[in-house]
Amino acid sequence: MGIRIHAKFVLSGVLSWVIFTIALSYILSVSTGYSPRCNPFISGCTSISATGTHYPAAYFYTYGLVAGSAFLSLVWMVIVSWLIKSQKSVASKTLQTYLFFAVIGCFSLAFGEAFLPVEKHTKQIVHVLFTSIFFITNVMTIFYVTNLLCRSDSDHHNKLTFEKAKKYPFQVICACLLILMIIFYLIPNSILNDNAIEWNTVLIVILWMASFYNNVDELYLTVCYDTKR
Repeated sequence: MGIRIHAKFVLSGVLSWVIFTIALSYILSVSTGYSPRCNPFISGCTSISATGTHYPAAYFYTYGLVAGSAFLSLVWMVIVSWLIKSQKSVASKTLQTYLFFAVIGCFSLAFGEAFLPVEKHTKQIVHVLFTSIFFITNVMTIFYVTNLLCRSDSDHHNKLTFEKAKKYPFQVICACLLILMIIFYLIPNSILNDNAIEWNTVLIVILWMASFYNNVDELYLTVCYDTKR
């Protein structure tokens, strides 16, 4: 026996939960005076994690993102399953390897958020280390999948073409914006500070994942269970 869950529900549910958790934590942090009121995507007045380091925002941030981060692994499974189903030529060990590391990155983020130094009770280095693993693995997987989208329909599988890229404009734009964020991060005293880069990178990753919403219309996840005792 099993329960079929529509892939659209997984995408919208998980991504909405992550956005809601971050937004609510920031609002509570501002209202209690622990974070300044600003546009963090531009000014970078605070980091995302800093909004969850004090109560009551910490309750929502920690538990919300620990669960949301782990469930992001389901989003990756949906995207890769659609990619393999629609473009059978891309079903490769390399893709499976990237999926594996992306999932590891999601659980690494969950682990890192669990060790967020709320009220300075834990060490910041643990949080930074595991959240960094998330960003590295997920951004690299986004680049790889976007690259496959631009190649997968071509007779010459290893050739990137503008015609193929036009079929997935939003994914390509998001990937280019991520490259821009990396450039800003590597340039000293860039127009965006590290906090603003963090906010924008998270937003771009979420938007890239959400861009597959219309593609997974015929895809379901099945949760199997045994009714025999």
